[in-house]
Amino acid sequence: MDPRGWGDVVCGGSKSNIQKPERNYNLRWIYSKEVEESDAKYRHENLIFITRNFLIKKAILKHFPFDESIKGYGHEDTLMGMNLRKNGIKVDQIDNPVINTVFDSNAIFLQKTKQGIENLVKIQEKYKDQFDFNEIKLLRFQSKIEKMGISKIFYFINLPFQKLLEKILIVGYGNLFCFNYYKLLVLNKLKK
Repeated sequence: MDPRGWGDVVCGGSKSNIQKPERNYNLRWIYSKEVEESDAKYRHENLIFITRNFLIKKAILKHFPFDESIKGYGHEDTLMGMNLRKNGIKVDQIDNPVINTVFDSNAIFLQKTKQGIENLVKIQEKYKDQFDFNEIKLLRFQSKIEKMGISKIFYFINLPFQKLLEKILIVGYGNLFCFNYYKLLVLNKLKK
């Protein structure tokens, strides 16, 4: 145990620079401001685990390493966080954020988002018997669509809308709702 009372894993959070970037760089900034910038209490209550700014004891990392089969961008930290929780490893959240000052363009961020969702689908398929994936909001919404039996209808109704929504997000006129809906459309397409 650390003398400060911290457990084996500590996450410090993140913040973004205050000034909003140019429109074609604003999507990642909006996501960071509205989703990732949260205090330690909120991150703890909502099981948020992001490895951008964390400390982990060497023995814990050796016992629960990152899954090296996950390639590209996204969700290796989601899997690690789920694995730590499942095995009773305490993750402490503190307010000691790293400051993000550089953001990807909207087009690059959407590419990375798609890669992350592809990884999430692979992780869910590989570990479906080991974890409760309903704790991930995006997968929970997709599961509801599937349980209602409207997954294919949802896909075909929204297929033309997905390209329009992507263009809106790339040029910087979207908001967090549009981005989340876009992610659901990408996931639904991958799961069809």
